[in-house]
Amino acid sequence: MNEKTDSDKQKHQTLFMHLVMMMSSSALQHMGKTVNPMTGKTDIDLDGAAFAIDMLEMIEARTEGNLERDEERLLKSQLANLRLNFVETSETVKKTDSGKPADEEASPQAEASTDSKTETPAQQTPDKEPKPAADEKPSSPPADQANADESSSARFHKSYG
Repeated sequence: MNEKTDSDKQKHQTLFMHLVMMMSSSALQHMGKTVNPMTGKTDIDLDGAAFAIDMLEMIEARTEGNLERDEERLLKSQLANLRLNFVETSETVKKTDSGKPADEEASPQAEASTDSKTETPAQQTPDKEPKPAADEKPSSPPADQANADESSSARFHKSYG
């Protein structure tokens, strides 16, 4: 019977380590550090990353004093790594967004909602197409804006692997 207990203990230890690694992988994927295997893209979802880290923190709190040395070391190192990556990713997102959601920065609606009567010299570029009136919807975004949309979304698709 002692043999079965050792076998179960080893199985549970292996499963625990897989659980920790699975949650870590999920957090890294939500931070845009790894590619989402379902979509083949890297996306940043800080709420999803925070949730995965919170789950690991809960596991750490609930299993305190009941883990083998290897299990505890793995859990603590993964949490430390994820926390550092989360802070780094959060700061990067703040710097690139400058307080605005990425899809709002270059959207035609955001430009149309600004007062176009008082344009600054930086806004008056001769090579741009004229802006539509506030109540008029553009048929297609100007070429410069289409490129801006691609570049603003591309900055969130980094791979660190």
